Amino acid sequence: MSPSEEWKGRYAASQVARIFGSYGVDNACFGPGALRLVGRPAGEFRDLEFVIPDEQLVDAMWALDEGGFIICNDAFCKRRRVDRRATKPGNPETDINDKSRYPSIACAHFHTDNLYQDTLWWLSNLNIGRYITVSSDPDLPPHVPGGCTGPWSSELYPVKILRPSAFTEAVILLAAWGYDSIEGQDSRYWRMIRCLMDNGNNDPTDVEKQLAKPFQYFWENLHAVPNWEPVRLSLRTLRTDEIVTKGVLPPRQCAPGFPKGVKRASPS
Repeated sequence: MSPSEEWKGRYAASQVARIFGSYGVDNACFGPGALRLVGRPAGEFRDLEFVIPDEQLVDAMWALDEGGFIICNDAFCKRRRVDRRATKPGNPETDINDKSRYPSIACAHFHTDNLYQDTLWWLSNLNIGRYITVSSDPDLPPHVPGGCTGPWSSELYPVKILRPSAFTEAVILLAAWGYDSIEGQDSRYWRMIRCLMDNGNNDPTDVEKQLAKPFQYFWENLHAVPNWEPVRLSLRTLRTDEIVTKGVLPPRQCAPGFPKGVKRASPS
């Protein structure tokens, strides 16, 4: 990969991961930045998203502050808005169709994601293993133009991310959580789902995934149906039958925040 093809956000992600590591703060990179390692890029995003265990959130803020990052205390900062659509028509930065119109709202303006339990509630921890790997893992999909970045250099501090299948399941669950959300939050997850879909015909940008059984019907429907409405209905079915009724995800009116008394129920 030539230097011009590199996603420069990898250096910032590695820097943040190094800071967290030096202060013992568990973390994993998520969102469009991490997507570049497991699927097609979802456009240019200036934010980096990290999920942090709830009980370490304050420690994470302190660590980043010590590491030279300045927390934003502006209550009216646009980064805190659910909908960043431009107030002035024609603003290309927050146009109605802009890919970053519906962002993930951070607890702290370090571009860390919402509470850990709001984002990766189905993971009991962020340890490397079945669901988590690192950015330098040679088993990650190789670099393909228009597709994945390929494993990052081992000279960079390793950044923990979800493996391709786990990342896909997480995004589907988040889309189900935000199904028909009036805030439009589900749209950002649909965008990532599209970047994870298989194009078929031996497309080199496709990434092999083995999804758990609850997700297979939705995934198959997603690739078989030529329009989106039946797909959205299958997502609603997934949300109702496989998530809400089984207690894996609380009803949307209980969100944000996962009830503290509920233990993890793995989707697999």
